[in-house]
Amino acid sequence: QPLIFGVSALTGKQILNGLEASKLVKENCNIPVVWGGVHASLLPRQTLENKYIDFTVIGEGEETFRELLFAVRQKTPLKDIRGAGYKDNGKIFINPQREFVDLNKSPDTPYRLIDVEKYISKKSFVTGKLARNIAFYTSRGCPHRCGFCYNQEFNKGKWRGKSAERVVSEMKYLIDNYKINSFDIEDDEFFVDLERAERICELIIENKLKIEIFTSCRVNYVMNMNEDYLNLLFRAGFRTLAFGVESGSERILDLIHKDITINQVFETIRRL
Repeated sequence: QPLIFGVSALTGKQILNGLEASKLVKENCNIPVVWGGVHASLLPRQTLENKYIDFTVIGEGEETFRELLFAVRQKTPLKDIRGAGYKDNGKIFINPQREFVDLNKSPDTPYRLIDVEKYISKKSFVTGKLARNIAFYTSRGCPHRCGFCYNQEFNKGKWRGKSAERVVSEMKYLIDNYKINSFDIEDDEFFVDLERAERICELIIENKLKIEIFTSCRVNYVMNMNEDYLNLLFRAGFRTLAFGVESGSERILDLIHKDITINQVFETIRRL
């Protein structure tokens, strides 16, 4: 007797699988279906128009989803739940969006509630060699304006990062409890605050964490890193930086508001 069935979907092929699962639930039991994630946040009204979907969670879901669960269980109105979308007598309602989560005040991820082994890759995302690799987040959002990205709408162009001390503490927890030695930092943009990134590197070295790190980066951030900074990154374990260059055409880069130049791309590669 589950309380609710949840689907998180990007805009794309995941929608088809999510709808198939939602249809299966609705045809076999009488529980509500809630959709969240990028697609439901970008197009909440369109999502709710589907007959197999009862609720949407718009934007960050921690508090909204929690309040929605209580409301479903206690059968209370949904009109005051910020960030929720719902249907009432066939009419769609979209509530005002919720404020962003303060990442430094949010509770620790309760890894004990899941089988963490299912989320550990036995190969390094960095080198492809044997390792214990896990996806890891230190921040949310991005301040840039790339025309193809969800960030301007979902995160309102804002970037928020955990403190360097909290990031390294969380890394240490995963190393000590699950023998992680390779981190795939999945932030939309890790290097927005270069001083924070530098402090994270210093703390990794001070704590003697023997790890390797993969993350993505914009080429214009590398242009602001001197040789000492790049050496510090390497000493801390950063081995692979992925760059979203998107196009070799300056005209296309301008059209999609990438705000980088071809010269910056070549200079970044030369320096690294």
